[in-house]
Amino acid sequence: MKCYSRVMLRRLSVGMYGCAPGLRKSLVRRALVPVSATDSSSALSLCRCATTTLHPGLGGEIDDGEETHPDFQPRAVISNISKEEIDMIKKDVDDTIKEEDIVVFIKGVPEAPVCTFSKRMIDVLEALGVEYTSFDVLVHPVLRAYVKEISEWPTIPQLFIKGEFAGGVDIILKMAEQGDLQMLLDQKGIKHRDQFK
Repeated sequence: MKCYSRVMLRRLSVGMYGCAPGLRKSLVRRALVPVSATDSSSALSLCRCATTTLHPGLGGEIDDGEETHPDFQPRAVISNISKEEIDMIKKDVDDTIKEEDIVVFIKGVPEAPVCTFSKRMIDVLEALGVEYTSFDVLVHPVLRAYVKEISEWPTIPQLFIKGEFAGGVDIILKMAEQGDLQMLLDQKGIKHRDQFK
């Protein structure tokens, strides 16, 4: 297993995730970290949120008002991500998907996924004993949006095999249980364990 990106590791001295320095190095080494992802701009998004929330089936706009807890009130997000940075991230993703046999996009890192679905995806890959490259989609909003765009799949985690989108966690888990994932890996010439547990 290897987790890397050509864009990352430029600023290891900057704190990430609020972790202790030793743990921070482990996390940084295993994630896509564009220069600005370690700055305060990592929380910035490419989109603007609406000032009201639409509630399907309730007839349109409902003002969230002052009674809604601040954590749940929509707020505008300013984007200062440069076109060069966006292009660099997209190129890195495209190149990695083309060059690596198996690429997985998860929330978190393989040693510490931050959602159950990402953990399940890693568990499948580990059970099959395959080597893979991973990206943490939480480190940059462009990364997360772009992988969804190229796969035309709305959720994370996502698995790419030999440059092609294979599926999200439910599809991959079902394929592994039925032996279809192992057959696909065989067809692509990727070594793996035959038994899935």
